[in-house]
Amino acid sequence: RREMNAQEQKSGNLLKEMQDNEIKLLQAQSEIKQQISKLESEKEKRSKSHTSLCKELHDVTEMNKSLEERIVVLQAQAEMYQKDCENERSHRERMISEVAKAKLTKSVKQEQHEDRMKQIQLESLQ
Repeated sequence: RREMNAQEQKSGNLLKEMQDNEIKLLQAQSEIKQQISKLESEKEKRSKSHTSLCKELHDVTEMNKSLEERIVVLQAQAEMYQKDCENERSHRERMISEVAKAKLTKSVKQEQHEDRMKQIQLESLQ
């Protein structure tokens, strides 16, 4: 009978240990599932972040291309504007020179005319 009690005690202890181990196993499985879920969530966040960063990089690259093209256009326009300014300055200088020549010629002709008139007056007085 003692032996049976000891066996029952042993069986009870083993059963209790098995139940405790089963509880620990279930807890460990639950923790592992939580960790997996947490890691999957983190992976998804990182994937979204990576995708977002790739899109942002693509957008910035496109914007840079657009800005580089705009710079080329603006440089060409600036060169054209500079040439136009140089042509305008050259034209203005020619016009000033021609006006000065015309004024000088007019002034000289007017003096010659006045001299002729004086000469005619002197001759008529003599």
